[in-house]
Order: sequence, then C-alpha cells, then structure tokens
Amino acid sequence: VQNGSDIHSMVKEIYKASQRAKDLIKQILGLSRRDLPEAKQRLPLQPIVTEALQLSHSLLPSSIDIRTNFLDSEKLVYCSPTQIHQIVMNLCTNAYHAMADSGGVLEIELMHVASLGQEEKGSKSTDEGYMCLSIRDTGCGMEQETIERIFDPYFTTKPIGKGTGLGLAVVRGIVEAHGGLLDVSSYLEHGTTF
Repeated sequence: VQNGSDIHSMVKEIYKASQRAKDLIKQILGLSRRDLPEAKQRLPLQPIVTEALQLSHSLLPSSIDIRTNFLDSEKLVYCSPTQIHQIVMNLCTNAYHAMADSGGVLEIELMHVASLGQEEKGSKSTDEGYMCLSIRDTGCGMEQETIERIFDPYFTTKPIGKGTGLGLAVVRGIVEAHGGLLDVSSYLEHGTTF
C-alpha cells in the first residue's frame, strides 16, 4: 500500500482501532482477574517509572512541565513491571486530560515510607516499609462526588469516545494485587494527587 494514499490512511485507522480494542480487552480481563498475570519480581521501581514517563512524554504537549523527584530509588519492590508501567501510563494520561486546556505541572515522586498507616487503611505491614509513588497534576481537580465514584468500573467524566471508565478501576486493582494502597486528594482548580 502506497504511503499517503487513502487506503494507507484507512489501514492506519484500522490498526489504531485494533490497538485500542486490544488494550480495552486487556483492561477488562485485568479487572475481572481472568488474565494470567506477569510473574512478579523484586525490582527497583525507578527504571520502570522512568520508562513509562518516556512513553508518556511523547504524548504530552509542551504546555505540561514534567518534574520528577526519585528518592530511595535503589529500594526493591516485589512487582509486575508491566502492571506498574500500566499504573503510571493511566495516571499520567488522566493528569494530561485534567491539564489539556491550560497546561500545568505533572510531578512524579518516588520515595520510601516506613508505613502507609495500615491500622487505618487495612494494608499489610512489612518490616521493609513501602515505596510511595505519587503522581500530582495542577489541573482542574475534582469535586467530592466525583472522587467517590472514580474507581467504579465504567465511570468516566470524559465525553463519549474519549475514555472507557476502566483506567482507575484497573489501577486500583493492580495496586491492591501488589499489597498496596491507593489514595487520592483533589481540589477544584488546584489539581489532583494519586
């Protein structure tokens, strides 16, 4: 097929649609936990997060300033690299959508914490503590009513055709499957932190 022809354009659109369908099916299977998870390994999170950010960076407009702060990056975490990658990509995509109109700052922080407040949160405690990944944007923020529903499968604030409503439900499932905790704070016109 000749590059630039109508048929070439149609084939490209078919390919993009099939990739979206593949990703959607993967998310649905992950949500229902019927897929075969990638074997978990003890790895540092920083290289995984950096790789996901490099991919996200190409999708973000220059009006979004990406800042990173990686502390304790040598600490190992028992994780599935593909699933951690998916968390970062989903949260960065949501941050982009929140800042698409006005631009802003996307800040990614990785640091070791001794405790997640497991007594209040119901998490399992370990002697090694936890790695805390924070993804913060300066976007439009959310109302409390929206925050209460964002992890519901198929809930979305995006227009039809712009989102599946599965991203945050999948993120929560991955975090919980890794024995972690997912928390969110958001204020209208002041941004969101996951």
